[in-house]
Amino acid sequence: ALTGATLAAPGLLHAASPTQALQGGAYGTTWRVVLPDTHVDRTALHGRLTAALEAIDRQMSPWKPDTALSRLNRAPAG
Repeated sequence: ALTGATLAAPGLLHAASPTQALQGGAYGTTWRVVLPDTHVDRTALHGRLTAALEAIDRQMSPWKPDTALSRLNRAPAG
């Protein structure tokens, strides 16, 4: 599919450097990171991103009853 940037500046399509994408799921949705195709250890980076997002999900998910956010929402006022 062509994007607006490709339609507006078709020369960018040929000049763009290669990219790589990492993706996963967290917080009831999916995530995707696109970065330059460098000599980065994709497996290690994916693991670090997944761990960070899972930590946030464990604390802040409104869908999981045992998260800090859910406990706060159930607590009485005051």
